[in-house]
Amino acid sequence: MRKILILAIAFMILTGSVHAADMDKWYLYNTSGKIHNFSVSFPTDWKAQNISDSKHGFSPSDNFEDPFYIIQEFEGQSFEQVIEHYRTEGGPMLSFKDFIFQSSSEDIIAREVIYDKMSIKMIKRGTVIFTFLPKNNQEKKNEEVFDNIFNSFHFSDNWHQYIDLGENYSFIFPKNMDLNTINNGVEILDEDITVFSVLLQEDGELKNKEKNYHIDVDEQNSSFTEIMESFNFFDIDEIEEDYSSFLYFPDVRDNHKNSTAINRLVKDKVIEGYLDGTFKPNGEINRAELTKMVVATKNNPDPSRYSNCFPDVVEEWFAPYICYAKNRRWVTGYQDGSFKPESSVNRVEALKIILEALINYDINAELEDESITDIDTEMWYGSYYSFASNNNLLDTEHVINNKYIPDGNISRKEVAEIIYRIQQMP
Repeated sequence: MRKILILAIAFMILTGSVHAADMDKWYLYNTSGKIHNFSVSFPTDWKAQNISDSKHGFSPSDNFEDPFYIIQEFEGQSFEQVIEHYRTEGGPMLSFKDFIFQSSSEDIIAREVIYDKMSIKMIKRGTVIFTFLPKNNQEKKNEEVFDNIFNSFHFSDNWHQYIDLGENYSFIFPKNMDLNTINNGVEILDEDITVFSVLLQEDGELKNKEKNYHIDVDEQNSSFTEIMESFNFFDIDEIEEDYSSFLYFPDVRDNHKNSTAINRLVKDKVIEGYLDGTFKPNGEINRAELTKMVVATKNNPDPSRYSNCFPDVVEEWFAPYICYAKNRRWVTGYQDGSFKPESSVNRVEALKIILEALINYDINAELEDESITDIDTEMWYGSYYSFASNNNLLDTEHVINNKYIPDGNISRKEVAEIIYRIQQMP
């Protein structure tokens, strides 16, 4: 039985109107299914109704007998079957178009179907198709609300959507697997074993426009059904020129300046994102997060051996990493004996920790590029900065007017870039 949780993420005085700017005060509706979980937001003066295990309704609190907006799940059906399901209510289908829906956690290929009497949006997720249906007589009155409900939708499961805009196909695969691009297609690896591949071949069994494709699936893998059922050709003729897909995080797209570093460290299990599916590359990093990233490049310390090394580092998630780093003398505490794991780290403090942990030889060096005006090489951090600068280890996107801002708090993307560049050193 599907479990339903409705969580109020903020309290407010209920009002009769809702605007897009108030969405951060909406309620959050979460569902837990067998495979694919999702959440969606709705106005605080509306109610959510679990009509059945596969049907969810949303309406204003004072008019709830007939839901204004319905999200419905269709298990094991094709787009064509679901489109046919709504013909009775919608009348003849006039047209449909595929589009890229950019949710807060990933990009998804979606389809909008226009009937004579209504329009409906659809999303395919493995063996399930999700439909989003506004009541026709309420569509104009609540059009903005309906759009905001749909735009807030995102999956909270452990699957990633792959979209190939060049070949016009997409599929999903478990987030704990790896995707590898090859000369004539892509493959999904589970511990270095190929479990799914899409190959462009002259005699392939599947045809999309003028090209043939071959799909190979490892039927011994427990995920093969969902991956295979999710494969779908789409028809998107025009993509905005500035659109860029992403591998792991919607806020680290392929055209992000640090995407190579971040994606590689994710693949190597050095870094990870937040529960909402984002990485927050510009977010500040704290001492615990920094230490975890540094240690994870070297080891996965045993919690039974590395714990309780500072009064404020006992058995928390970060304890093994901090205690391992302390044992290696990569980090030290403050005069009061604490480590302050949640405190932010400035750029030169982070440089010292990273370099002392990852560079195994003398880092003393004279600074070659003296164009940065706020660096004092006579300070304690001088040799660290000089080594990093001389070896092109620094992310300098934040540099303005030749100022590095050494005492400014370092960001997550900067740390990822430094670690990645060190790994590429000969």
